[in-house]
Amino acid sequence: MIAVVSLGLTGVVLLAGESLIAMFGLTPESVEIGKNFFRGIAIYYIVYGLAMAVRGYLEGTGDMLFSGITGIAALGVRIAVSYLFAKKFGNMVIAYAEAFSWVVLLFIYVFRYFDKIRKRIPTDKRKG
Repeated sequence: MIAVVSLGLTGVVLLAGESLIAMFGLTPESVEIGKNFFRGIAIYYIVYGLAMAVRGYLEGTGDMLFSGITGIAALGVRIAVSYLFAKKFGNMVIAYAEAFSWVVLLFIYVFRYFDKIRKRIPTDKRKG
């Protein structure tokens, strides 16, 4: 379900994003920046959706502290990436930093998920 919604949102943003941004009465320059931002990040909506699905699972199993700490770490990643690459990517650095932090989030959450699964399997069943 996450994949379908993410792909749908990606399609809406890519096809109608500029018009949606222009509805707010912004200057043409602002609309162009917004359009580029959303086009740069839209293909990562599925990554974010999957990360939130795994996060929901982890939180549902009581792993709230890990989820919170990981969310704060992702914020740190966004800030660090923004500062490190601001000169190279200009105002698009925010979109790229956000997308990168989503990839990091997904990686961390999936790693935690498999770690929890591994710990639930009895040792004798893991051998063979």
